Amino acid sequence: MLPRELPRRPTPAKLARATVGETETGDSAGSTPARVAVRIAVAEWIAANRMRDLERLVGLYAPAVSVFGNDRDVARAAVRRDKARTLAQTEELSAGEPTVVVAPGGRTASTRVRLRYVTAGRRPGSGEVIRELGWVRMPDGWKIASERDVAELR
Repeated sequence: MLPRELPRRPTPAKLARATVGETETGDSAGSTPARVAVRIAVAEWIAANRMRDLERLVGLYAPAVSVFGNDRDVARAAVRRDKARTLAQTEELSAGEPTVVVAPGGRTASTRVRLRYVTAGRRPGSGEVIRELGWVRMPDGWKIASERDVAELR
């Protein structure tokens, strides 16, 4: 079983966070209302993944996702198919503290989170990645407009 908290030591993840201008704690400009709202949305994304709640997870994505892994301009239906497959294969998932950067104007944000996972099925194994989520503020809240792995740590 994986630990609930990731170790707090210098890692490639810290270097990856530094490339987007964040401090050690992941703060870019203090706790603004937009920043707090994005942190809550990221926590919901992590919880939905850990609970394997496909409906809740897919509801966090914009109708069209500009970047999804290596693909571009992906419809929410394609995100649903990919997430259904991923959730079915994931046995364990733990997440580190996310970093949040809200763009000037507060309409978009970027988050990075370190994920450790264990998979089963045809390709059992484990790994660790830094996942970057691009967020956009929509009338019904913050939605994921892009998702990609910026670093594969193991």
